[in-house]
Amino acid sequence: MHVPTVEKRLTDAAPWGKAPDDGVTRLTTRTAPLAGLVLKGMLLTILTFGIYRFWYKTRIRRYYWSNTALLDDGFEYTGTGKELLIGFLIALAVLVPLNLSATIIGLFAGELVGNIVGGLLAAVLLPILFQVWLYRARRYRLARTRYRGIRFSQSGTATAYFLASLKWLILSVLTLGITTPYLRTAMQEYKINNTWFGKTQASFHGEARALMKSWLVVWFLFLIILIVGITTGVSTAFAGGFMPLWMMILVNVGLGLAVYVSLTAYQAGEFRYFTGATRFGEIGLESDVRTGKIFATKIIFYVAFVGAFLSLIGIGAFVAGATGLTMMGENSSSASLARVGIIVTGMTLLGVLMVLVYAFLSEILLRRRLWRLYVNSITLTNTAALDGILQAGADETGAFGEAFDTGFDVAG
Repeated sequence: MHVPTVEKRLTDAAPWGKAPDDGVTRLTTRTAPLAGLVLKGMLLTILTFGIYRFWYKTRIRRYYWSNTALLDDGFEYTGTGKELLIGFLIALAVLVPLNLSATIIGLFAGELVGNIVGGLLAAVLLPILFQVWLYRARRYRLARTRYRGIRFSQSGTATAYFLASLKWLILSVLTLGITTPYLRTAMQEYKINNTWFGKTQASFHGEARALMKSWLVVWFLFLIILIVGITTGVSTAFAGGFMPLWMMILVNVGLGLAVYVSLTAYQAGEFRYFTGATRFGEIGLESDVRTGKIFATKIIFYVAFVGAFLSLIGIGAFVAGATGLTMMGENSSSASLARVGIIVTGMTLLGVLMVLVYAFLSEILLRRRLWRLYVNSITLTNTAALDGILQAGADETGAFGEAFDTGFDVAG
């Protein structure tokens, strides 16, 4: 009997995708169907009165994670819908007593004191809680993310995260937003410096000065809109206006578009800069995401949504007209009541359909395409160092998700 000889080859034994000789590798996205997943998730969310949304969010996140690849190896998301639901209920257990306390204080201490307490709650406590929850949500997402079986994690505390950015938050308020890049950079620095992949800690080496020039363009456009709005309002109230209504609308629309364009360009530039300022040990990151492609993606989405919106309006008008013709000649009170009921029901259904269409199109035409643009723009250098990264000994942190878990955010 002949026994075949098995030759051992080191190249065949490599368990992972091999890094290129120059160590430069680009993140890639895989093409996979998403429309069915979105439709099913939306339908079940409606049928369960919103409860299924936590499982839907989990499935969507698994889609994005598993279809993001480095060296042909995909990422893994291990979170569950139950964890997100528990996190949401815990957040409600915090918010409801706070609102109830403010209401009770207002009832017993008077309207003035109640308004003061409510104002402090909205202006001080809720923003703090929001930042704390966002940090905890990011920690949860990282703890449920794996690559090649190695966990990501986040150290630090939500309180320290808030305190690290408090100075710049106060300065941003006092300067009407001029120092916003310093606030954003301080928040990013704390997040990245407390991010781990196994036993390898990330580091951030960015400075806000590099972002100030493009941010000042956005800020000055906002300021112009504010000045034009105030001037127009005052002149209209006391002098009958200094420009025709059509010109006023045209100017405001033009300024609004300019702000939107400049803000999108700033966000893309910030992403490129923050990515390039991040390292995982010996592994460096770069991004070449293009602002023009982001604009093109958003324009396609807006055109599709407006087209769907107008189509739904046309269908609604046709149905309303057909219904009116069938009921023509009926002038009784019951017929009038029926007409009102039909109109209210039709408008309600139309509103629900518009929301569903927006949610569907935003996931398929906007969110997924932006995910591809951002992920495919990221390049890693010295990826051979991935083979030397070891798993950390700690287990997954937290047995539940967070209420403000914002979903897939490649810039996070």
